[in-house]
Amino acid sequence: MPLRLVIQNTSSKEIDAPRPHPSAKFVEAALRTAKNSKKDTRNAIIADISDVLNCRQDDLNFMFEHNMVPHDRRPVFELELPDYRMKLSDIYKEAAE
Repeated sequence: MPLRLVIQNTSSKEIDAPRPHPSAKFVEAALRTAKNSKKDTRNAIIADISDVLNCRQDDLNFMFEHNMVPHDRRPVFELELPDYRMKLSDIYKEAAE
């Protein structure tokens, strides 16, 4: 079923986003603060967040560790994607050439 029909046949109450859990605001604000804090303060904030989320501190450290990967080591793959804006007759002409 096309998305347009789903939206037209769904009530606005069903489309509304669910209300976030109250702890979500705490986690969001704490992550923003941790991003702009020094390492010791960040570790304390991450400890509090890991308690709220019931996870290990190591599970959250990936957000603050920056591992740069040099561009020249990445393989480059040639990928051709179809242009869906073209008409079918234009595609046949391209293929014939």
